[in-house]
Amino acid sequence: MGGYRKDVVYYPVAETESGMKAQGKVLMPTRNLCSQTVGNRIEVLIDPNNPQKNRIYSFIQFWAISLFFALFFLWSLIAILSRRVAPAAGILMLGFFAWQIAQEMNYVGGAPIEPNAKEQGAAQHQAGIDAQSARALNRCVWQAKREQKVESRSQITKLVCQGQKIKELSAIEDLVSLKELYLQDNQLVDLQGLAPFTQLKVLSVGGNKTLQTTSGIELAPSIEEFYANRTGLKDLKGFDSLPNLRILGAIINDIRDIAVLGRSHQLQELYLSYNDIADLTPLANKPLLTKLQISANLFKDISPLFGNLNMVQVLANSEKNVPCEQFQILKSKLSPNAKVHLPEGC
Repeated sequence: MGGYRKDVVYYPVAETESGMKAQGKVLMPTRNLCSQTVGNRIEVLIDPNNPQKNRIYSFIQFWAISLFFALFFLWSLIAILSRRVAPAAGILMLGFFAWQIAQEMNYVGGAPIEPNAKEQGAAQHQAGIDAQSARALNRCVWQAKREQKVESRSQITKLVCQGQKIKELSAIEDLVSLKELYLQDNQLVDLQGLAPFTQLKVLSVGGNKTLQTTSGIELAPSIEEFYANRTGLKDLKGFDSLPNLRILGAIINDIRDIAVLGRSHQLQELYLSYNDIADLTPLANKPLLTKLQISANLFKDISPLFGNLNMVQVLANSEKNVPCEQFQILKSKLSPNAKVHLPEGC
């Protein structure tokens, strides 16, 4: 642990669980805080793709400017007192600075932080790890560890990482205890990478405009709640592999076919308004379904819903003309307290 400073400054000095090392110093504001930290775990942010970014250039950051002015003042004072310019001293001073900076930047004499950094970077590139995604996810993981007060990444049960331009999930495949994952407003194109999350219950990917398919969700069959409002979804691929699905929200998308929901016998809440759904047959025989919102779609027939007698809230105004008689039949089959929103004119 090196030095004291007016403000706390966190610098990486750690080794990750995967063995990656960061080299540098942790500057503490007081001796008391420093003594309290000795022997305790220190958490830092480490760049997993470029170890060079984890290094602390102490000479450049903390000594170079002040030392330069001090030596320049001393050199000027000597020149004035001796009434002669000492170019040799100036050259020596500049040479000293150049040597120190070059050494810290690993151009001469300095050993690299990570001897296998290039090999590691190449391996990560070949593995398809997106650097931006990895950095963002690792920041969110670090925050989650602090909030949940856990020691290991594998103990994290909830991760929130919104609006971080995340494209893929390779960087968090070690979060094997994850139960809730919130990735709204990122740049996912599919849901590949969920396989390690065998305990995942809740997945939220709303606002990922680049997300056009749910391919990959079948890798996490334990999912019970899925939210994907305002994405670019065109299908619900893989949902027939989610036997425990209870809640599905995918409003304002381009979904046409919901045939995969025919096997979703545990559905309790379904929100699919503002899509292009023309056939409601897959929604028949859903005894646990209580809330249904499928307005602004393309269906002409709601008779498949007649057997879902436990619905207490139904919003099913279609872009097409559904006979008013069907809404009256549906309303008569449900509880008197059920709210069935009728289209205009019915």
